[in-house]
Amino acid sequence: MKTTLKILLSGLMVMALAMTSCSKDSADGDIGPMGPAGEQGEQGIQGEPGVAGATGATGAQGEQGPKGDTGETGAANVMYSDWLDQDFSYYDGPDSKSMKVDEIRLTQEFLNNGGFVLGYYRSSSNTVYQLPLVFDHSSFAIRRDFVAIHFSDRGEIRFGAHSTDDTELSEHELTGSSIARPQYKYVMVPGGVSLSGRSEQPNFKKMSYEEVMDYFGLAY
Repeated sequence: MKTTLKILLSGLMVMALAMTSCSKDSADGDIGPMGPAGEQGEQGIQGEPGVAGATGATGAQGEQGPKGDTGETGAANVMYSDWLDQDFSYYDGPDSKSMKVDEIRLTQEFLNNGGFVLGYYRSSSNTVYQLPLVFDHSSFAIRRDFVAIHFSDRGEIRFGAHSTDDTELSEHELTGSSIARPQYKYVMVPGGVSLSGRSEQPNFKKMSYEEVMDYFGLAY
């Protein structure tokens, strides 16, 4: 019995030594090199667009900006002539005479938009009178006037002198004196011209020549 037990123990010891020897001789080897990367896969199909979001609420209205500065008077739009010497070559009747000036700026559009024309006269005293005007002297009377006319192809400004009693006009009646130099001038004011912040347009026909020139900033 003892002999059999010894034989079994000896066999177990031999097996244990054999297993230990195999474990030492079979150690793990070095890690091999990394393999090549695989090819990139195909791109996937693009997904459908998402549903649009709801429109946001309207923002509150901003505050009103400050009031702008008052515009300048529209003197640049006002048109006027130089002082024109009296020359009654257009019509030279015994009791009525007139001169005319062609004015291409006197158009139908100018009149339709509310434009108007002012006429003036001066002589030796350099006092300027707005036309029409009647000079009533002790021995005679003469009426001086003007008219602005528009034709289909042009405009005209006409200045005239007329006897108030249908008698023949003398040179003295037309000039006033031997040293006098009668002259005429017109001013064209377009409709809608800026009034430099004024609430109402003045009555230019009741203003003196100097007041009108000062109003538009024009030279006398």
